[in-house]
Amino acid sequence: MLAIGAAKLGWSPIRGYDHEQGAIKAAAANAAANEVKVRLERMNLRERLPELAPTVVANMTSPILDAVAGQIAEPPQSLVCSGLMPHELDATVAAFAAVGLREAERRSEGDWAALLLRRA
Repeated sequence: MLAIGAAKLGWSPIRGYDHEQGAIKAAAANAAANEVKVRLERMNLRERLPELAPTVVANMTSPILDAVAGQIAEPPQSLVCSGLMPHELDATVAAFAAVGLREAERRSEGDWAALLLRRA
């Protein structure tokens, strides 16, 4: 889970969300093994969003990100999206542009891609 990496880098407080209970259990075990504090919660982000931090990292597919974008009332300062396929980048950029986030950077390697979006 990206939340554990963020905690290892010194970010705090850290909140992590996943729809799958098994992913939450695995993340809790990994956080304990890495001796980091992460608040984990099971949540379907297609249905509702938690309060967003100034910096958000999301390892989600494009369809889920598109649904999330449509729910954002106040965008974060920075949003890092990973777990995308290169051909999905333009659509994801467009979905978040509608809520005030602009593409700052994109990276791809093989079948995977990532975006850095920033508040306009």
